[in-house]
Amino acid sequence: MALLIGGSPSTGSSLLRRILNRHSKVFCGSETALFSKEELYEKWGKQKARLFRKYFAGLRSAGWHHLRGIIIDNEYSISNEELKQLLYASNSFPDFAEVFYMKSMKEESKMIWAEKTPSNVFCFNKFLKSFPGSKVIHIVRNHEDTIASLINRGMHVYDACVIYLLNTTAGLEYINKPTCLTIQYENLVTDPGTIVPQLCQFMEIPFESSMLDPDQQKLPNDYMEGWKYRETASIQSGSIGRFKQLDDRERNDITCLMYRLRSALDTTYKSIPELADKMSYDIQPEAADYSLSFNLERHMILDRTKRTLKGSYFNHFNYPVYVERK
Repeated sequence: MALLIGGSPSTGSSLLRRILNRHSKVFCGSETALFSKEELYEKWGKQKARLFRKYFAGLRSAGWHHLRGIIIDNEYSISNEELKQLLYASNSFPDFAEVFYMKSMKEESKMIWAEKTPSNVFCFNKFLKSFPGSKVIHIVRNHEDTIASLINRGMHVYDACVIYLLNTTAGLEYINKPTCLTIQYENLVTDPGTIVPQLCQFMEIPFESSMLDPDQQKLPNDYMEGWKYRETASIQSGSIGRFKQLDDRERNDITCLMYRLRSALDTTYKSIPELADKMSYDIQPEAADYSLSFNLERHMILDRTKRTLKGSYFNHFNYPVYVERK
């Protein structure tokens, strides 16, 4: 079985990866950005060569990030030359993926592979159709804490709000579907003894108590600058409440954007307050005298132009968000 994990960045996918890797049957490698490429599902034969190309010639990932190409870590036990040979020998995307993961799974005696790039969420439907018997996991987290975490990692407040809105609305299109499991980060870190067995039941594998133990495996360190807790540590709830650690101006900008930002995509939910309500998260009250700051207005205009010049997935012609005025 193949498993794809997606959602907004900073919602706990790295923690989930560590938990899955502790299972004797599951291999979940580092992010590859492989499964967020729409063209690979639709036109494998014509598009696969573009995986190794750079800049405008490279394949774009679906979603807000400007990412092109793929990221192959050493843990996949495959050289670039071997990867290219496999690429050209494969007749379909699923064939390529199965062989790509086979070597790593064989070395670790695993039977199920998983991948956890956040922008996977935009290709859930294509993945489920292309990989028979596959399943997907959408991991979600409190909007305020997620956005605060992204800002702490260096992301602009506008980008943090947009990527949370777009990724989360995309993932919630699959809620309650039998092939998708939605996991709330807060439940995972406060009650792993309940959530992890439910995860195993969804994957149709037996629960193993080692999944709840601190990670002793020699896997690449998922710690990133700006993260307060290492994912190699035991499961803990200390990262809940990040929003309250921001200064007043940052909290005000986030709250204001949350009430004004709207998705222009064809999804059920269009705003962060709608998402919060759906997932039963509290939301800060809107300031009555709010108006967008000049810096945020300027950033939005510059971002739209920059994306168009870069040939990004989202650009001037399909810009995915707008600001609703009072």
